[in-house]
Amino acid sequence: MPECSGPPARSRAYRALAALGRTDRRMSLSAADCAELEPLVTVWFARDPDPRRLVDALTAGLPPVVFHPAGIARRRLTTKLPPEPFPEPAPGLPYGSATPPDGTGPAPAEVPPLRILECTVCRVPGRPDALPGGVCRDCRGDAPPPMPGPDADEIQRRVARLRAAARNTARTSQQHPRQASPQAPRPERPSHSATAASPPGGASRA
Repeated sequence: MPECSGPPARSRAYRALAALGRTDRRMSLSAADCAELEPLVTVWFARDPDPRRLVDALTAGLPPVVFHPAGIARRRLTTKLPPEPFPEPAPGLPYGSATPPDGTGPAPAEVPPLRILECTVCRVPGRPDALPGGVCRDCRGDAPPPMPGPDADEIQRRVARLRAAARNTARTSQQHPRQASPQAPRPERPSHSATAASPPGGASRA
């Protein structure tokens, strides 16, 4: 009597695609869709084995109505594919740097991570040294730091130099007044006689 064979064993990628519709009904895939997209999910899991991030990438920001879930899944599996993993750095090397090939080179200095905190009151970001106790300067009520510039003594010295220069300029102007340049005489206009012209023929009317 022949033995009843169970369903074929499916890969982890196939099972993840088949269960995608349980998370979001708009992304329900058929058996043919799961078989077609299985190689893409296999590559995805080789770079990021967390299935939750795969589900988030395939279901986040979907339109209200999805007419072709397999097309959306195929495009997102390609455009949102995680980067390839790279080997861990050797001890003493910054993350992502290469190990010296001969091992004789000086070990580079470790780069401290940049930490940014937030004020617990107003949520303003800042470096840890600017947020003692987790509170920024404005929320603590501290006075702002003085602006960089010359001190009061230097300002007085500069003002004194400017005043002395102004006095010297005024004294020089008084000792050597500017002479007005001679102006050319204006031509006189011809005078017009106020006598009325005599009528023609020299005869006057009675």
